[in-house]
Amino acid sequence: MKKIFFTTISFSVFALLHSNYAVASVEDVVIKKENGSVVLELPDNENVIKIYSQNELLVTSQVNHFELELEEEVENYKIDFLNEGNEIIDQYYLKIKNDEYLFDTDNNLFLDTETGSEDPQEHDLREALASNSLEAIINDNTVKLFWSDLPTDYPYEIFRDGELIGTTDNEYFIDDALEKGTYYNYQVAAALTMEEEYSTPLELELMNKGLTSDEIEEALKIEGSLNTLIEIPNDEFQTFATLPNPTAKGNFLIRYNTFIPAKSVKNPNPISNHNWFKGDNRGFSATSSKYRTRADVSTKMTDGNSITLSKSVGETVGCKDENCNNVTGRQTASSSGITMNRGTNTTSTKTWNVRHDIGIPFSKVYPNINYFYEATLKKAPSFSVNGAHDKAPNHEMYIRSLNGSTYTKLYTKTGGSFSNLIPGMPQQSFKFSY
Repeated sequence: MKKIFFTTISFSVFALLHSNYAVASVEDVVIKKENGSVVLELPDNENVIKIYSQNELLVTSQVNHFELELEEEVENYKIDFLNEGNEIIDQYYLKIKNDEYLFDTDNNLFLDTETGSEDPQEHDLREALASNSLEAIINDNTVKLFWSDLPTDYPYEIFRDGELIGTTDNEYFIDDALEKGTYYNYQVAAALTMEEEYSTPLELELMNKGLTSDEIEEALKIEGSLNTLIEIPNDEFQTFATLPNPTAKGNFLIRYNTFIPAKSVKNPNPISNHNWFKGDNRGFSATSSKYRTRADVSTKMTDGNSITLSKSVGETVGCKDENCNNVTGRQTASSSGITMNRGTNTTSTKTWNVRHDIGIPFSKVYPNINYFYEATLKKAPSFSVNGAHDKAPNHEMYIRSLNGSTYTKLYTKTGGSFSNLIPGMPQQSFKFSY
């Protein structure tokens, strides 16, 4: 049972200013968190306010100050404003992180992985991501994103559906003029410059491979991102759900693909008779039959209770020429490098992790493509993942209900050159929570 307290305390966070209800916006909600609870100060008004969490009505009141106990890592609230005729005249949707949520830094695959660079900053960034989450206030066609401080040497970059929409030195960002009834993927990216003692040997190797100074600078960045999925409600006031297909009740398929977007890529090994490798020649797509690897995790909380892994590997094709008119070899790597470990497996909570360590099958001289992630799925539903992957090739992650056919994009990342697979190169770390 969630606890609710009414309060008349007034305070300001993020230098937000109040205005009357007639001009209410995402900047009119003030949030303060302490001791595992959140205090909400809503716009002043004479309307009835109803607050919901996961379709459960928590409170009905005309008081505009509330203290709510946070029980999960991220809590999702829907706030209705009703007129005298009991009609909804406005809504807010909130994603609020529980700052008291404890991330296990002593026993965690996300932090203990052997892949990535030796620079301790990479570990520090991963730890900061794991204990963080993108939070949001949504009203009408506007969203305000906010987050806790991340270690970074550059301004934060804000992406919507993979497109850079702005940068900021602040821990918040407002995006407006969004389309109602639409899901958007948001990403806040942070980056660090590698310490010289770790970057210098790699820089020399990248120079020998012909990379430009700009390409080397980009490849040697220690990068990480916070990600979330936001729905902008349509004009028909509706129930808030943290994931598409809320009726799936924990029965989902989570898909992770790696793929080469180009038609072909140059073989970095100069003494091989395979001058080129055939690519997948596509953009991001959950259902494409062309990929390097695919790992599908299916979860069932009803009609059975299970976490299962299905995996497959695409054929590697070596070519003499860039157009692959002259094929020099075909082999398919073993899928044994994709493994899954189950954790909690109940009818309300699932946890698991996936490791990926697969290379080009023609020779062991080629470095493998590595990624890993660990996930927590709850029946509510909510879904959170901590992960990291090599900066090549492209990586993509999707979710759909087991009885459906429509995939929702969770995470995508465009990779760089295959020089990013050199041992000791930094990986791309990510955290998303919905």
